[in-house]
Amino acid sequence: MKHWRGPTYEGEYPTLGYEVLDWLSAHLQSPADESQRLKLTDEQALLVLAWYRLDPTSGRFVHRRGALEMAKGWGKSPHDAALAIADFAGPALFDGWDSDGEPVARPWGRGDDPAPWVQVAANSEDQSENTYGSIFAYLTAGDGKVGDNLGIDFGRTRLYLKDVPGSKLEPVTASAGSREGQRVTFAVLDETHLWTKRSRGVQLANTLRRNVAKMSGRTLETTNAPILGEQSVAEMTGKAAEEHEPGVWFHATRPLREPVPDWPDEEMLEELDRVYGDSYWVDRRRLLREIHDPSTEWTDALRFYFNTRTTGAGRA
Repeated sequence: MKHWRGPTYEGEYPTLGYEVLDWLSAHLQSPADESQRLKLTDEQALLVLAWYRLDPTSGRFVHRRGALEMAKGWGKSPHDAALAIADFAGPALFDGWDSDGEPVARPWGRGDDPAPWVQVAANSEDQSENTYGSIFAYLTAGDGKVGDNLGIDFGRTRLYLKDVPGSKLEPVTASAGSREGQRVTFAVLDETHLWTKRSRGVQLANTLRRNVAKMSGRTLETTNAPILGEQSVAEMTGKAAEEHEPGVWFHATRPLREPVPDWPDEEMLEELDRVYGDSYWVDRRRLLREIHDPSTEWTDALRFYFNTRTTGAGRA
């Protein structure tokens, strides 16, 4: 069979996400409890299925770049760190349809495929630690056994696959100069609400996208809700998604109604529950205390806790 088997229920689509989820659970440990295997929440797992969605005829990825715009503390960095590891060492490429019409995956760096080159990009070295630090924590779990089992060599500033020459996973920053022409296969763009022309973030984003395009790779952004009018990478990606630019995947969970400062706590908690979804580790009532703090600008509360884009005005 040379094509997908077709849907068995309404809304089903072909995806490599199931293989990726199984691989992550088999190889990574929970960041909260190293005695347990990594298990993403149902919400996170559905996003993995969507990100790895395939065209049912060609098998190509539907999405060439994407962005995950979620509230502070939702778990964006650990989520994308796991996907970066999967693209580096796991089954991240389409390898045809099996006899039942199911998609099959293979890793980078096998046969004629180029070696995986994964970059975790940020405005600054400190910010790159958000996702790269999570990657390092996953791989050094169990006294480094996770990385050892995956055949990963820990260099001083980057990671390598011992059996795949030319492979690397590394942090990069906008201040590190031009990266034009690098053979990058996957890149995480971290905190793109801070990536502007002034910080050279827009230039870096465009360069990374060109680099992965020639390798048939992809880029994935993580961001909080940006300040509108700054023309940040996050703002422009949201606009591209609103205009239905082909190949752009964008996910953000918003309140049903925009909160206002004089709402009673129960109304705020209802919207916080909606925005944070399955993120059981986030204490919503603790967030309320921060939201009510007089030093917290209301627009900051909207952006960081309610995942609502604002123009940056102060507390009402």
